[in-house]
Amino acid sequence: MQGAVSVDKTRFGINRADVVVAHGKKDISILEVKTSGNVRRNIREALGQLLDYACWYPGLHIRKLVIVAPGRLGREEFAYFKRVSARVEMSLEYWEYNRKDRGFRIVG
Repeated sequence: MQGAVSVDKTRFGINRADVVVAHGKKDISILEVKTSGNVRRNIREALGQLLDYACWYPGLHIRKLVIVAPGRLGREEFAYFKRVSARVEMSLEYWEYNRKDRGFRIVG
């Protein structure tokens, strides 16, 4: 994902997104970072925030919504995430953050 990056600065009303990548003037991706090891909690909390940000300003093109969290998706969580992302009319990804090796695994 390339573009200008804003970390904890871009406001959507009174709320600030964790990370926003501007691909163009009105073309953005929004990332929400969660720290819980509970995958379902991360998805529930981040998705609400991401949808709030994505729908706040009219005329924005949302390229991607991304949940970044340390929780690894098991079979049940992966199936849940796929069902959720199928109902969202925007590109939705879950990036598993591995604290040990500081790497990411992109799901979805």
